Amino acid sequence: FYNVSADASFFRFAESGAYLTFFLLGDYTQYFDAPSVGYEEFFSCSAQAVTPLGTQDELGGEFSYLYQHQVVDVSETEAVLTRMLVDGHTYTLRPHWKHTWSPAWAVQLEVGGLRQLYGKDLSDYWETATRLSLIHKYGHRSEISIGYEPKHIWYDDREQFDSAGVAMPGTSLY
Repeated sequence: FYNVSADASFFRFAESGAYLTFFLLGDYTQYFDAPSVGYEEFFSCSAQAVTPLGTQDELGGEFSYLYQHQVVDVSETEAVLTRMLVDGHTYTLRPHWKHTWSPAWAVQLEVGGLRQLYGKDLSDYWETATRLSLIHKYGHRSEISIGYEPKHIWYDDREQFDSAGVAMPGTSLY
């Protein structure tokens, strides 16, 4: 096989403490002895913007996009443990608010939404999540955090499965 990959990044910092970042990553692998797969592609990009609001608060957000044409273990979202060639697009938006109440402590609230679109064989879905984090700053530009993040997935057209892994026609998995 052969593999080609490239990445790029951009950072912009303002005197106000605001910043803007962009990341791009692309990867292509061609297989010579795997005709069922042939090749795999992966492309990812993200943009993040953050701006301070006074001395204790900040608002920000991140948008990311992912394209994949890869062999993936789909057992997390499918009823059977299997690997398959996946062709899909993922769009994610995660705005956040952060409040610092002392030089060493802060709390952050993030609300995220994700849309997963697959070419075929897999169910498209929406995913939402809310994360609450407690952040402790220590040392020189170092921090540690702990958080809680419940999430929910809504499938577009996925049926429920019984305990034996057999699809139950006429049902819907939310």
